[in-house]
Formats: sequence, C-alpha cells, structure tokens
Amino acid sequence: MKITFLVPPTFDKNRPAERSLGYSYMTQPTMNLYELTMAAMLEMDGYSVAYEDFVITNRTHHDLERFLIMDESEIYFIWSVNLSLENDLAATKFIQKYSPESYLVYMGTAPTMYADRFLTNHQQIVVRGEPELTVRDLCRHIAQHETYRDVYGISYLNANEEIRHNPSRELIPDLDNLPFPARNYLKTPDVFYDLRLKKVPYTEMLTSRGSNCHCRHCVPGSLSFAIEIEVESVAKKTNPIFRSTENVEREIEVLAKEGYKSIRFLDDNFITTEKRLLPIAKALKKYGIVWGCQSHLNGITEHVAAILSESGCRYVEVTVESFDDEILKDIRKGLTSAEIQEAINLLNNHHVPVYLNLLFGTSHLETAHTMEDTFKKARKLKVHHVNLMIATPVPGTDFYKKAKENGWILGGDYRPVDMLHQSLVDYPNLSNQEMQRILFWFKLKLALSPRFIYYRIRHWFR
Repeated sequence: MKITFLVPPTFDKNRPAERSLGYSYMTQPTMNLYELTMAAMLEMDGYSVAYEDFVITNRTHHDLERFLIMDESEIYFIWSVNLSLENDLAATKFIQKYSPESYLVYMGTAPTMYADRFLTNHQQIVVRGEPELTVRDLCRHIAQHETYRDVYGISYLNANEEIRHNPSRELIPDLDNLPFPARNYLKTPDVFYDLRLKKVPYTEMLTSRGSNCHCRHCVPGSLSFAIEIEVESVAKKTNPIFRSTENVEREIEVLAKEGYKSIRFLDDNFITTEKRLLPIAKALKKYGIVWGCQSHLNGITEHVAAILSESGCRYVEVTVESFDDEILKDIRKGLTSAEIQEAINLLNNHHVPVYLNLLFGTSHLETAHTMEDTFKKARKLKVHHVNLMIATPVPGTDFYKKAKENGWILGGDYRPVDMLHQSLVDYPNLSNQEMQRILFWFKLKLALSPRFIYYRIRHWFR
C-alpha cells in the first residue's frame, strides 16, 4: 500500500502557514518533524511511503493536479493548522477530483478542533490529537481491508452521514519507542536554514511534547496544541512528556555522522532542569554542533547560562508579554518583571545571545503606556534581537474564552491573522488599530536603532 504525506501548495496570495509551530505564517522553511517521524514508522511497517512538499519545492496547484493524475497513493495525509485550514480544504477538492478512491486523512490542530470542516464524504478521516499510534492502527485496518470504524482517536462520517467521534487514544507513555524522523524524505534539505546558527547542513529536533507554560494565551507547537485540545475534552492539561537524554544523545550522534553542523530545538521549552540539559549539551559539544532553542526564563540559572555558553549555544529565544507586573499576574506568567530581567541578564553575562519576542495585547490591562514601558525596558536589556508581535485569541486557549465572553475579539470570533502585523483583539481601552499603529512605530524605531544595527552587523561577521 502506498502512502503519501502531502503539503499542499498555496491557493491564495498569502504566505504559506508554518505548520510545525503552527501559529505564524512562514518566514523561513521549517521541517515538519511530526510527519517525518510517522513516515519513518510506516516505512518500518513495510508500507511504500512518499513525502511531497509543494511549498518547499515551489510547486503550484497546477503541479498538484499533474501529480495527482499520475500518483497511485491509497492514502494521503495532510497536517493542517488553523492558518492553513482554508488552503487545505481547497487542496481537498483537487484530491477528490483526481483521486476519488483514495483516503484523505487529516492531522494537526485544525482537524482536531474543527473535525466537521474536514469531513464531507466517507473517504475522509480525521486523526485527533497525538497521531502516531492512531495512524499506525488506521493504516493496518485499511491495508487489510478491515473496517477502521473502531479505531480510537479518529472522527469520520458514519452510514447515516453523521460525524462520529471515536473515543480518544491514550498518549504515548514512552517517546523513546518512536523512530527518529526520516529526514531523508526531504527532497531539498539544503533549503532549510537558521540565520542565527549560520553553519550548514542544518536540521531541527524535538526532545519533548507538551508545554509546562500556564499562561492563558499560550499556544504551543502544533502537535502539543493538538494534544491539549484533544485531552481537554477528557482530562486536565497534560504535563510535558520527555524523551530520555540517552535517546536524544543517540539522535545527535546519528545527525553528526550524517554531517549536520547545526540544530534548532523546536521544543516549547527546551531548558527545564540542569540535570536534563547537561548531558544533551555535552553531546552537542562533543560533536561540534552549534545550536539554538526556545526556553521559558524560569529555567535560567547561573549554572544553566554557563552550560549554554560552553556548549555552543548560539541563541536562546524567549517570549516576554510585558514588564508590567499586573499584566504578568493577569496572564499567569509565573514570573515578575524583575525575575525576567534577571534571567536575561544572566544570559547576557555569559555571552549567550538572546532573541526576544515581545508579545503585546495578552491582557485587557494592556494600554499604550504599558506597551511603551515594555518596549523601553526591552531595549535596555542588550538583547541581540527583538521581534514584535500582537497576541491572537486562538480557540482552545483560556485567552480566547475570556476574550469572546467579554467581546474583545474584532468581528466577534477568531479568524486567521498575521500576528506580526495584525491585531484581532480590540480592548475598550486599547483598540486594535491603535495597537497596530504603536507596533508599527516600535518596529521603525528598532530598524533605525544604532545599537540593533550594530548587533546585526556584528552577527554577520561573527
């Protein structure tokens, strides 16, 4: 049985959605490690597996048509997120037209949350939440021509044309049992890069699932978010699940032997404890791999900063919503403004570059004054880069529930917007237009700042 993982081309003039992290439009190519892990798993099970990314290879909907006319896959898998939902539904029409007998299986945050949008005929199936074991079970049933309708974790149309949601599947207790992502399916691996790391060949890694962040607006990576959405219906928020450090070290060793020189860790929070960080950092240093990661600031200690500095860490990307303690308390940040500044200073003291995301508008307490104060304090922190964004109330978060209840969403409900430029929140004391105007002027000030110009020039010649 032939199986194809499909990343459809864009059908409009918008930038393609970034499907791995899932909450922004693409600014640089990102690998979908979730699909590549499933590709490796299904290949081990004996299936003929293909991976067709029409975005990375710059192919159009005409190319998709030609591909579908010639292809003989029995199952197409699409990983869909909120920002790609409409685009993926457009791609569905092509698949239904040219491969009407093939199964079309959707995974990711959008199908988990909006299963009804993806189920219009009996050849379509939604895999909710964590996909691997459900996908393996589903493929076995289809390959053996058995009914798949008792498979846990799926949604489908029953004989009465009604949507049936089967019981949720338990989460994978041991991530070490999963194979490493099949990066060999990437036809153009040289297009992936991280300018902050500079060394190539470059790849990405995931060492955990789930987020220990309790901020009401938090939207983790698209797999973690899909798990949260699915689990929320049957249980409370899950704790992160980690691969063992030994398993992570083995993948680093494999990647080093394959020639990779730089790695970006896509974990929602890579730095959790010194005990976990140290063996991973030693492995990266042993093989001369430079690397970067995302982290919550509550994991940064003097010793952690030293480990990062000594092991080739080229950046830590952090998100700060405000330097106003009332706002931080309202969003359940778990840190004070003083603690945030102290953690960033520790990284600076150990010469670990900090890439700071400032995320405005997470609280109804936000005002033009708090935005200005946060921006001024951020500029004084001597970070290497500041990225400015406006929070979006995404369905599945407490932020969305509160914003919808209080009428703070422009137009009344969620719709996809570019958080780098647009505001969907419209507070009584701070309109979306004013927030967008302030953001524009902040970006202009950064672009003309001598210190940030200096940092950018120094980065290129480092």
